[in-house]
Amino acid sequence: MTPDDGTAGGPVPLVLIHGIGDDRSVWDDIVAELGASERIITYDLRGHGTSPTRPLVSSIWDFVGDLIAMLDAKQLPMVDLAGFSLGGLIAQGAAIRHPDRVRRLVVIGAVAARTPEEELAVGQRLRAVEKLGPAGVAEQSIARWFAPDYLAAHPEAAAEVIERMESLDRDAYIASYRVLAATDFADELAKITAPTLAIAGEDDIGSPPHMAETIASATGGVSVILPGVKHNILQEAAHRTAKEIQLHVN
Repeated sequence: MTPDDGTAGGPVPLVLIHGIGDDRSVWDDIVAELGASERIITYDLRGHGTSPTRPLVSSIWDFVGDLIAMLDAKQLPMVDLAGFSLGGLIAQGAAIRHPDRVRRLVVIGAVAARTPEEELAVGQRLRAVEKLGPAGVAEQSIARWFAPDYLAAHPEAAAEVIERMESLDRDAYIASYRVLAATDFADELAKITAPTLAIAGEDDIGSPPHMAETIASATGGVSVILPGVKHNILQEAAHRTAKEIQLHVN
């Protein structure tokens, strides 16, 4: 199915929000799996893909504001939201601040309730990003995002990540990473009223299973942990992820 860029009318759309360093194309496998059964909208976050890079973001609410402005421009009063990684934080923020706009919520590989050790680790990654830029941390990112077996079977995946990260605006990426590192909605998750599904990879380091379980528990939702998968669930487990999304929003 071709992502829908249209305005209001028909069934409640499913809006897919990509992660840091990605663009809307990261959802292509999911969109293909969902087929014609969903009305789907994808878009590029500020500083990513074809979206403007300026002004630089300074908080998660800049991203949430961009999302709500897009929904307003398309005259969409309510949508289903699915967000991956940074997109999962944006989706959480939208569901917290604009509960009337979110019918159902899916968060995939998303942060919540970082432990002190995880706070230290994300701080170290942020300092590496600030020093080296997106291209400089690309190799490290690949090792954290993909399981070795997946990379062995799909060697093109690493090259695609490196190429995409080398094309990113350095300052925009660093600003986005600062937002990612600084945001955690653990204390506000109970404000989410939309039925919630939280998905995590069993071997994800940055957004491990306990985070999905925390989100599900705090919202009265459901968590799904995918075995043998690291962070990049959208590619490693597209079929299972699409199935879980479809079951949740229908």
